[in-house]
Amino acid sequence: MHEIISNIHFIYQAKRPQVLRQLSVTSPLLAWVRSGQKRVTTEDSHYTCHTEQCIVLPAPYQFGIENIPVHQGRYFAHCIVPPTAWMDRFRQRYGDLISQHISHNNSSPPVFDLSQTLHRQLEEFISLTELNDPTSLDRARVELVWQQILLTMMYDGVGAALFINPKASLAGTVSALINADLARDWQSKELAGRLNMSESTFRRKLQSENTSFTQLLHQLRMSHAAHLLMASSHNIQQIALDTGYSSPSKFTSRFKQQFGLTPAALRKTL
Repeated sequence: MHEIISNIHFIYQAKRPQVLRQLSVTSPLLAWVRSGQKRVTTEDSHYTCHTEQCIVLPAPYQFGIENIPVHQGRYFAHCIVPPTAWMDRFRQRYGDLISQHISHNNSSPPVFDLSQTLHRQLEEFISLTELNDPTSLDRARVELVWQQILLTMMYDGVGAALFINPKASLAGTVSALINADLARDWQSKELAGRLNMSESTFRRKLQSENTSFTQLLHQLRMSHAAHLLMASSHNIQQIALDTGYSSPSKFTSRFKQQFGLTPAALRKTL
């Protein structure tokens, strides 16, 4: 997998099955499987996204995945993570339509087939994100096509989970701060100070949201590490540093504890 533009569009590929448990995302996303299958599992749900289907995941979301290549072939999928600003602007303009869409389709599954229109729009979107050295006009065009994709999804009655605005929470605010610099030596006292509260209040409020500073920090770092292992050509030592681990052995131990396999084992699936 490799990054295309501004952390919006990524490509995942694998020649061997990939199985990862306890992943977490803090931004809603859309995945389009072009070859193979993606299986997503939570405590109470199981979804399979087949070739030429899409799946949307809301945020925050914790899940396990299996990326399964076709027989004697590869797994290949696009992943789109729209910037928060894009979704905010879309909600401001089409808030009433979004409310109707969620109300009518909230119980629909997150996996869906693509209409011809949606297929064409996604291909156009991907083509635009692959431009080298994009201009401001190019970026504006990408956002416009994304808005067209969202409108088509509403017209088709699919992907309602993508439109749900994440509830404001302390965990969400903390996650955004940590995600901005995962390599930083974050301390709960520093984060509490940034949010104008005492450390004890900070910890107590996170506990009331069924999480903790340490849990959030580890989840965010490990999920991003898994992303980098599948997304980039960076060596494992560099990925460890990028996610706040100066010791590769500690990074490997934490990664295996989180996902059930080592970073090297995940790399071998590519």
